[in-house]
Order: sequence, then C-alpha cells, then structure tokens
Amino acid sequence: MMRERKVGDIEYKLTRRKGQRSLRMHLSSKGEVIVSAPYYAPFSEIDNFVLKNEDWLAKQRTQIPDRNYENGSKVPLIGKMMTLVIKEGKEVHYNADLENIYITTPKQDTESIKKIIRALYYDITFDLMVQMVDFWSIRVGVPTPDAGVSSARRRWGVCIPAKNKVYMSYMCATLPEDLFNMVALHEVCHLICPRHGKEFWDLMRIYMPDLDERKARLRKLSKAGWTYNLV
Repeated sequence: MMRERKVGDIEYKLTRRKGQRSLRMHLSSKGEVIVSAPYYAPFSEIDNFVLKNEDWLAKQRTQIPDRNYENGSKVPLIGKMMTLVIKEGKEVHYNADLENIYITTPKQDTESIKKIIRALYYDITFDLMVQMVDFWSIRVGVPTPDAGVSSARRRWGVCIPAKNKVYMSYMCATLPEDLFNMVALHEVCHLICPRHGKEFWDLMRIYMPDLDERKARLRKLSKAGWTYNLV
C-alpha cells in the first residue's frame, strides 16, 4: 500500500517493504516520485533521503519527454520512433508497418489514442513473447511456461517458477527486438535459477555472450526516459 507524503516542495509516494535494507527512489513512467523504504524506517529519515536527492530528481524530470498523440506524432515501437497515422472511422482498428502506426477510431482525443496504442503494445508483446519464450525454453531445457502480458511499468518481466509462468510488461513492445529477446531469456532462466546470483548470470551468458552489452543498452534507454509519460 502506498502512502502519499510531501517534504519541502516534493510530493512523493511511499511504500514499505519487509526485508528491504536501504532506501530507494525512482520516477514512475508518469513522472511521480516513488520511494520504497525498510519497514521500520522513520519518516524523518525518509524525508531527509528525499531532500538529499532533490537535485537528482530535478535532473531526471528534465529527461521526461513531452508527448502528444496527434496525427504525425512519434511513439516508440520495437526500438523505433514510429509515426502515428490517425483516421476517423466508426470502429477501432490498428496495425503497424516498418515506419507508421495506423489507427482508425471514432474518437481522436488523447486518452482514446493512448488506449489504442496500449492495445497494440499488448498484442505485439504477446506475439513476440510466445515465440521467444518457446525458443528459449527449448534451448535452456525447461518445460515451456505459460506466457502472459502484464501492465507493469517498472519491471520488464517477472517469473513465477512454482507455477511455471512468465510475464512480460506490455511496455516491452517499445524495446528493440534484441533487448526484448534478452528479457524473454531472463525470465526463462529464472525457471532454473530464481535469484539473481552468479549462477543465474552465468547461465544467461551461456546463451547470450553479449549479455553485458545488452544490459547496458537497456539501462541507457531506461535512464533516457524511453517509456516516461507514454501510455
């Protein structure tokens, strides 16, 4: 459960986690300040932590792009900035080619367009995920798990080994295909190694020797606000 707080001019949302040892802070995809803290950390310590990171927050906020959802606007899809081509029609349709996202809709307001883009992201993530998870399951030598798409914005994927299930965020549809592939392998490897220890990363490198380079690129995209203020 999140609690809303304010210190100085900074409004933030606080969540407490059992077992967490340190304070952590990030901006959500909507630019909200999210702080997670150890379960018994006092409010004074948390507020001071937020204030000490005020400059960092200001810098991060400058990286959040302004977006609009009009005809000709740009949105990311499979690692490219695609052009929106919006037409008015009685029913909703959407598809994409190598350069454009085509949307037909009776409503052309921002929220309606964002909803359609989300649906496109869900479809593309699911289609790619099924292919890649099936491929990696065979290569790694595990039973093919049930695959699903989640609405997560801060986690690209999640694995539940006990239920043989993997999920990937619909926002994975914005990633270049090789980074999408890395996330798929990541979740499949968790079926063998649930934790991020040496054994886990060694297993991933067996199948993806350029893993470190891909991880660095994914971090760079995340820090650049690739998915901030999107859909």
